[in-house]
Amino acid sequence: MAILLLAGTASAQATKPAATKPATRTAAAAAPTTAAAAAYEMFDGGRVRIAPPKGWRNSFRAEDGLSARYEFGQRGLIVLVVTPQEAVFQPDMAGQMAQTIGKRVRDVASSDGSQLLYGPRVEQDDRFFLKIRDRQRVSTGEVLDRMQIYRVMQLDLVHVVVVAYTESEEAAARIHADAEAMLDQARSGSGPRPASFRRARIRLTVPPDWTEQRSDQPNGLVATYAAPDKGAARIVLRSKIVPKAAREDDARRRVLLDELVDAERYAPIVRGAAQPRDEERSEDPRFLRRMTRVIEVDGKPWQSDLRCVGVGDVLISVAAVAPPEAGPFETFSKLADEMAASIKPLGDKPRAADSAKGEVVPGSP
Repeated sequence: MAILLLAGTASAQATKPAATKPATRTAAAAAPTTAAAAAYEMFDGGRVRIAPPKGWRNSFRAEDGLSARYEFGQRGLIVLVVTPQEAVFQPDMAGQMAQTIGKRVRDVASSDGSQLLYGPRVEQDDRFFLKIRDRQRVSTGEVLDRMQIYRVMQLDLVHVVVVAYTESEEAAARIHADAEAMLDQARSGSGPRPASFRRARIRLTVPPDWTEQRSDQPNGLVATYAAPDKGAARIVLRSKIVPKAAREDDARRRVLLDELVDAERYAPIVRGAAQPRDEERSEDPRFLRRMTRVIEVDGKPWQSDLRCVGVGDVLISVAAVAPPEAGPFETFSKLADEMAASIKPLGDKPRAADSAKGEVVPGSP
């Protein structure tokens, strides 16, 4: 593992084989063991989308959404790292990278007492920016067959390191092929996008691919967001303006917050929905109010949670709701948390036409 991470994260170079050249891989051996899974995982805010190979288990995902690790039992390991760039990598940079990686592989192998059996050597593959393979016997006697693959996807450099723990070159080729197919089939996508609401006087960040149905009511429904591949799952925003007379009155603000929560609690989220049950309130320093609940819809228990924030002179509720078939609810809850945390005052001066009698449309604090 240390060899993988130390050499795998370095940039690289090709040199002549340090030892014997392995037998030529057959086309059958190079074929992926299974087709890639249909579900894409998003990295770098959705700008890179990866479908892990079937049979591989995700064992780690970084909170920043830029790296992950997948395991194939005790036989294979894939580490994926996405590095955002300020400019697109040019093809002539591959040679310099190959040199650096190759030197790093040899230096680490020497310091660890590993025997290089092959490479590090560049393997030509028009699908990728750079591909380098090395094979070594480590101090424990185990043979590690590693492939490092780079692909440029718009302004992201995607690095996949795949290690096969086997002395069989055919078995290693099949494991490598899974990682190659995963990276080859990766897709570019749009990242999070900004949205602003002039009447509600807020701006926020919308998750990648979520569609928006806006109302922009300064005291009511602001917008409803839906993910196209998650059925009826929704994130719903509502607002409540704090009148000028209540801005310094904590008791009055709490009443307004209760009214905002009630508006969400009794809103017709979907047709056939019953009143929420099993409500539980929890403390969360990020939010003014946080609660979870269950909503019965046609006999099915939908999960839902609610968080409230104060932005300038407006209170905002962000509710996530999803049916059982939409997948783990934690996914939607986290997206709603991130959306709520992204809410900011619109920032420009309110227009007279946006003000309501007896109230002041909120602007920046």
